[in-house]
Amino acid sequence: MHLMTVTVWHGMLMTKITLAHIHARARSSVGHFFEYLYPLLHPKRPIEMDWYIHAMSEAIMSLSRGETNRLIINAPPRSSKTNLCTIFNIGFILGKDPSAEIMLLTYGEELTRVLASNVHHLMRHPAYMRLFPHTRCVGTGSQGQALRTSAGGKVHFTSVQGTMTGLGADWIILDDPLQAAHSRSDKRGDNLETTFREALSTRLNNPSKGKILLIQQRIAPSDLCGRLTEHEGHPWTVLALPAEFMAPAVYPLGRLGGTHKAQVGDLLIPKHLTRNVLKDRLIEMGEPAYAAQYLQAPIYEENNPIEFDKLGFVKREDIADELKHALVVQSWDTALTANANSDYSAVTTWARVSDNNFILLHAKQMKVPSDRLVGVMRTHAQAWRAKFVLVEEANHARDLTRDLKAHVQGPTIVRGVPHGNQSKEDRLLQVLYPINAGQVRLLKGETSLELLMHQLRQFPNGKHDDLVDSFTQALRVLPTLGSGKAVWRIS
Repeated sequence: MHLMTVTVWHGMLMTKITLAHIHARARSSVGHFFEYLYPLLHPKRPIEMDWYIHAMSEAIMSLSRGETNRLIINAPPRSSKTNLCTIFNIGFILGKDPSAEIMLLTYGEELTRVLASNVHHLMRHPAYMRLFPHTRCVGTGSQGQALRTSAGGKVHFTSVQGTMTGLGADWIILDDPLQAAHSRSDKRGDNLETTFREALSTRLNNPSKGKILLIQQRIAPSDLCGRLTEHEGHPWTVLALPAEFMAPAVYPLGRLGGTHKAQVGDLLIPKHLTRNVLKDRLIEMGEPAYAAQYLQAPIYEENNPIEFDKLGFVKREDIADELKHALVVQSWDTALTANANSDYSAVTTWARVSDNNFILLHAKQMKVPSDRLVGVMRTHAQAWRAKFVLVEEANHARDLTRDLKAHVQGPTIVRGVPHGNQSKEDRLLQVLYPINAGQVRLLKGETSLELLMHQLRQFPNGKHDDLVDSFTQALRVLPTLGSGKAVWRIS
């Protein structure tokens, strides 16, 4: 069997790969294992090995290698997370170590039985037994709630409501421990957190080396993922995979090699979760549920004072006459550096059509080195023919504002805007009236505004709020600016 070869062409070169090489690759990571065995188990349900499969695989392998002992994977529905991270991961763990003990918990007994059956089916498949000849299931093979190997390995399948007395494990895997339908139940969330902290986390055979893996789509700010990671210094590594990226992100791909760099607007699964599909999901589910389950960014509705239904959207063609006489203003919140962990420099571009009527035209955030930022700001002002450029007067931005004044061309006026040592929340509260009074409108169909809206809905608990700072600064200053000539024309 191991002498069997497969011929692969690379341009004009022919390479012969033995079955032993294929098996070695499949044993090298859970992603390659999944890639090899899934088509054999499900020949009528093809799956494409997109980059994010390998990103999830590498996160799991970092757990296996002991680089972290606590891992959370957040991914949207229908992204193969249960197949890869639960079913095939259990098979892979026992394939590499037939003596390992594993506990798998889900939100309910029915789902637990389905996953147990799938794990049994995987590990009793002839292809699996050829790949891992030292791992053998013992017992009747009845697809029941327990699985044992001849080397003493075990898999305990149960629900978070089930009994855990006397159970121990090297790995604890939680797959969707709370149903999305129960996302607004504080009682269920409290019970789940109590079960995890007081019962489940004590079941590790070796507390210092045991692994805990939580796999879930986000369903609410206070879901288990949110509760476990709400305090700084928590031990969890989090891999978040949104259906559409609202910020750039870099993902290591392990044995596949290199990294994947996601940009704003990229889709996670463009052939399956298309823009039209996501738009339909948003309409069907509503924004809070969609933001949680598909963007992995739950909205903290109770902490957000903005009445989002008061924000109007206008078509470009319908405001052409207003824009002919509008005052165009840009508002900048600048960052000190362009390092990977630094904040973004963010700018919003506005048209003030009257003293209490403001149209948001464009929003952008970027990481730009400080020596290039003045040039970027000047180019952006010229592109929009901005009459005023507002720059937050932070300590690091004073020299920048002075240099921008010296280099800007034309009639543009640069102004530093002090923040008065007020918190971000207080600055937003200052501009609530024009927002909730319907004085702020957004240009319909302008995709750059989606990231701003995302940050506004997450505020003040979101990871990034640079565009929010630019937004609130503009609304504080816009009513106070003098009038100017028409400086922008609609194209």
